[in-house]
Amino acid sequence: MRGSFRAFVAVVLLIAFPFLVIGIGVGGILLATTASGRAAAYLFVLGVGVLITFGIALVSALRTRIEPPSGPRLSRQEQPGLWACVDELAEQVQTRAPDEIVLVPEVNAAVSEDSRMLGLRAGKRYMMIGLPLLAGMSVDELRSVLAHELGHYSGGHTRLLAITYRGTETLQRTVQRLDGGPARFLIKNYAKLYTLVAKSANRQQELEADQAMVRTSGQAVAIAALRKLPTLSHTWDAYSSRYLPLAGMARRTPDLLLGYRAFLLHPNQKEWVERAEEQLLDAEPTSRFDSHPPIRQRIAVIASQADRPAPGDTRPAWSLLNDPQNSVPAVEGSMLKEGLGPRAQWADIVRLAGAKSAERGAGMLAKAALDSQVAPRGLLGDILQAIGRGEVEQLVKPVLKPNIPFEELAGACRSVATELLGDVVVAALVAEGRVRHELNWGGGWVVRLLDDGAEFDAEELVAPAVHDPAKVRELWEHLVRLNVPLGFVRWPNEEDPQISGEPQLTQVFGTQVTIGRNAWHDLLVYDTGLLLFKLPFGTVLKEQSADRVGAGQGIRRKRLTPLVEASASANRQLPNARWIGAEDITGGSNKGFLSGGGKVGLNLADGSQLELRSASDEVYEALVGFVLEVLQSRGEVAAQEGAAPVG
Repeated sequence: MRGSFRAFVAVVLLIAFPFLVIGIGVGGILLATTASGRAAAYLFVLGVGVLITFGIALVSALRTRIEPPSGPRLSRQEQPGLWACVDELAEQVQTRAPDEIVLVPEVNAAVSEDSRMLGLRAGKRYMMIGLPLLAGMSVDELRSVLAHELGHYSGGHTRLLAITYRGTETLQRTVQRLDGGPARFLIKNYAKLYTLVAKSANRQQELEADQAMVRTSGQAVAIAALRKLPTLSHTWDAYSSRYLPLAGMARRTPDLLLGYRAFLLHPNQKEWVERAEEQLLDAEPTSRFDSHPPIRQRIAVIASQADRPAPGDTRPAWSLLNDPQNSVPAVEGSMLKEGLGPRAQWADIVRLAGAKSAERGAGMLAKAALDSQVAPRGLLGDILQAIGRGEVEQLVKPVLKPNIPFEELAGACRSVATELLGDVVVAALVAEGRVRHELNWGGGWVVRLLDDGAEFDAEELVAPAVHDPAKVRELWEHLVRLNVPLGFVRWPNEEDPQISGEPQLTQVFGTQVTIGRNAWHDLLVYDTGLLLFKLPFGTVLKEQSADRVGAGQGIRRKRLTPLVEASASANRQLPNARWIGAEDITGGSNKGFLSGGGKVGLNLADGSQLELRSASDEVYEALVGFVLEVLQSRGEVAAQEGAAPVG
């Protein structure tokens, strides 16, 4: 009941908020009638400004619709086993089952309800199930997680979503639109009080929903499911960042679920999970502004409750699905970017992507050899002769970043030359049909010689010659024995950004940065600059409403995918784009926020200043790291604390 009481207090604070704002506005106008001169004008403008600001924020929030979650639907007809499980759990926790089940590409499960009449009238219910949970959990663990989500229904936690969402939006927009002064100070602190109460209610509701896990699955299963969540989140991120780009490189559509399951079962991942689980639980951050209690606290509360053990089902969670090897790939397509190409097995994807990666590196070295005139024909034999003459630095200089410190230059040249020369050798052997790239869920791929099946490490083979010109002849003879054609050359695809000199994209953040009071931006971080895209006010509201029901990430992904796939040059031509090149940044400052995130100030070459704010620690650290790297490359980082971003 404590969660319900806190939720009630939060709603009361929301209801009282309009009266507070109207009181400030009317009070300012009334005081203006009793004052004179400049004070009267200030009070009148303050009162009218507060009322207008609140009116605009209220109308904007009321016009915002809470969109249904995006993602493929798992219907009763197609997935009777999953629905039977959900129906059974709903009966056990004494609530109505969801009307739709939506598959989402996140380590998460959630529920929402489109309630009416301020939560007094039930609405359409949605349940979101993360695809990684189907691969990483057992049937009984997934049942426990779904019981938790259904516990939010039985506890009435979703009923007031509409009023709390629109009330919160009104409150936040009012604060953001107000300038400084006593009115903004008072309303901002009122908003902070509401947030503290609301988040406290959210945390208590999570503990109440955890009781449903114990009632349906028992303590052991509930605790096991909670302990898995942090490691699943990290392994899903690793799988997504390490393997999904290979699908784009190969222009093939992969099996997401089956691939992730195979990735998890590899000994490397299993060993990492065993080592990292306790560390991740210990390192989980805590804040009064969090909506969920720390997992260790949730486990302690579960352990203190009466246990109700249930028969265990240790099969993979996807066993609840009908024909998962065919039905899951059929719905995964909407989670991937369009135009990837035909569906293929991961082994074929890795073979194609590995060959393309080697060709890319070979093309980069051939172009560098031409640009530097060290080996204008770009032939492998010519490149080896240039290395033998001790011209490694001249050879790879065209592909190096221009801001490498002098003392690191020699090492960087040898490292890049080793990698690219290894790519040339592999690309030549692929062209001859002598090697292939094989899938390795423990590290990407393995290059294997087809004649004897041995693993082939091209970088290990060429490294001695790159570091010592006297060993080039030995490498030459080894390549001849391998039947590597020394006349091989692979000229680059000039559209490849790594060849054309295009800035390289390193990080992407959707709706995470603000400039000024109310200007939200997408942020793309490149190796040579920052690209900001200003977002329309309506777009931001739509995403924030979708976030409430777990669908915001899908909307952001659809908007950001074209930006990620396009070149930096093309993105800079967009009307809402602003490019800040590394050369434009002359200095900066940074300050972290206690509630998370922070602000980064940029001093620009034209004498202007720009302040970027984010509530996300990840975005804040990315901005600080980028500016720090820019300044360090010039030796311009100030020693005085706060004079430049220092992290």
